Amino acid sequence: MLLNKDTRAEGRRRVARIQRQLLLMEVERKIMQLESFKYQGQEKAAECMFGLALYNLDRLFYAVEGHARATDEWIKFLCLSS
Repeated sequence: MLLNKDTRAEGRRRVARIQRQLLLMEVERKIMQLESFKYQGQEKAAECMFGLALYNLDRLFYAVEGHARATDEWIKFLCLSS
């Protein structure tokens, strides 16, 4: 893959950004599946999707936490959520 050959910091940031975007897309997909299962009355499947959505949210949180703290975005985020 072309992205893996780029060893500069810019390439690593690009790869990290793409990975975060993929995690976010996975979270959105799990939430949509969760709503679909709830709508269809499949409570057990909905519980499973809820757990998977939480798991992906946790992975996304830890993927962005380091960058957010390093760039002072973390403080901005905390101020917005208050």
